[in-house]
Amino acid sequence: MRRAAATSIDEAIVIFTRLGAEAWTVQARAERAKLAHQSDGTLTPTEQRIADLVQLGRTNAEIATILLLREKTIEANLTRIYRKLGIRSRKDLIRLHQ
Repeated sequence: MRRAAATSIDEAIVIFTRLGAEAWTVQARAERAKLAHQSDGTLTPTEQRIADLVQLGRTNAEIATILLLREKTIEANLTRIYRKLGIRSRKDLIRLHQ
């Protein structure tokens, strides 16, 4: 479904640009960027912040408190981070950032 969404957003960007609808173009490009982060291995800003806090030695509970998120959300983000970076554990993440 992401591929279909990306195609639709790309088409919208072309149309908005032709119409001179700058605000809509900016919004569509921002949405497209979110999809690109998910598919190219690049971490989203939230994932990057979580990775940085892991590297500082913070626990999932501490990260959740700092970012005002649930601990389950941190766990889900870590799973995506590991997949995107091709690693398997918190230790790998810490080693990767050293």
